[in-house]
Amino acid sequence: MKRNLFEIYLTSEFVQSEEWLKFLLKISKINGRFSCWNLWVYIENNVLRYFVETKRLLPPILGDLGNFLIKKTDIQLTQSSKKGMPYILTHNYKTLLDLYDKFDTRKSQKIKKIKITFYPYKSDNYLSTTHIYLKNEDGQVIERKVFLNDAIHKFISVDFDKHIRFFYQKNEAKYLDTNKVINVLSSDKENAILKADVFPYLQEELYLSYKNYDFAKHSIVIGASGTGKSKLISSIVKNLSRK
Repeated sequence: MKRNLFEIYLTSEFVQSEEWLKFLLKISKINGRFSCWNLWVYIENNVLRYFVETKRLLPPILGDLGNFLIKKTDIQLTQSSKKGMPYILTHNYKTLLDLYDKFDTRKSQKIKKIKITFYPYKSDNYLSTTHIYLKNEDGQVIERKVFLNDAIHKFISVDFDKHIRFFYQKNEAKYLDTNKVINVLSSDKENAILKADVFPYLQEELYLSYKNYDFAKHSIVIGASGTGKSKLISSIVKNLSRK
């Protein structure tokens, strides 16, 4: 079955472990009991990016979990790697950034990715396995299984106010309030005049068709020079002439 990948955008500097636990249980419930799913943490240039890989489609917002904004993505996370020895995490290293600093300073290796696989077996509990992908000085990627000393939701919870050299991935894009016009949009790409970005209301790509909208009565085209106003108007006129 095809799996879907979503990027998680955090909306606050510190998502506490209790909120992460609610998030993990919610995803497990959506994905289904006894059906595994993955949480990826990707670290590049001191920026942390979180991803969910699941067989289910996820909404942009999960109920009251306002610390998380979820957007579908096609980014490629898997890569070839060499198997390494398992690693047991001691109590001195509680979070993923503690582990990152250990490998960076003592072993001259950088953690590039962390993959956590969840196996939900109850509505309020799960089993999990954790793998880290390390890049050494030669550029080789080594995959190692990690045995944690604490719960997963505590391991992935990072206070970015304290870890000031690290940053979390934010969704900086500005979105229009498209909630009121979703009813005139459709998934019909063939007869579309333009594509509308309706995130964070929906994950799907929706389109505005000349069949569903009276452009002659309700349209105004505004934009700076060179942004494509003439091309848009020409396209609208061309499609209107086909009616």
